[in-house]
Amino acid sequence: FFLRASVALGGLFFALTGVALYRLTRGWLTGWRALIAPVLWTANYSLLAVYITGKENALFAFLLVLACVLIRRRMSAPARGAWREGAVLGLMVLSRVNAIFPALLLLAVLYLWGGGSRAERARRAGMAAAGMFAVLAVWCVYAQIAFGVLIPNSGTAKLFGSWAALAVFAEQHFPWIPAGWIEALVPGSERVLLARPDLLTLPARDV
Repeated sequence: FFLRASVALGGLFFALTGVALYRLTRGWLTGWRALIAPVLWTANYSLLAVYITGKENALFAFLLVLACVLIRRRMSAPARGAWREGAVLGLMVLSRVNAIFPALLLLAVLYLWGGGSRAERARRAGMAAAGMFAVLAVWCVYAQIAFGVLIPNSGTAKLFGSWAALAVFAEQHFPWIPAGWIEALVPGSERVLLARPDLLTLPARDV
């Protein structure tokens, strides 16, 4: 059930991203030209195959394009209610931690190129930033209590064993370095892997 649901959600967000792309492009283009980007997106079967793998890609892409649509509208709208755009930015960052960079870029665009006086632009961007950090704060508090870290992510699991693998590689190719020095750099949670190098993915000699 979970696998089917994740594939279905990936396909749904992929399709919704195409709709959001149309809403975004028709702000600059008219007629059939506004359909170019969404058609190229939805007709890309290779991209669809990536986005229905159950990972966060589809949700991130949808939230990114949706944020662009909302920020573009907010640039000429009153500051009141800008926290909603910020909330979408916060959800985008939660879907992918490195999305903090496009989120901050969109906030900068909102401030630098938004309509109104400098004070109005600052209020608009400030309220959006407050909405984003409010969403992130709720998650960070929960993550700290439940997991012991502010922003847990899959990268931590993917990198588990990397220090042990580097240590084994160094011991094999640089025997003049005392093994104790090398193993001292390996985190305690990975030292058990030093006895089972067959479980590790070692770097190539020419890397």
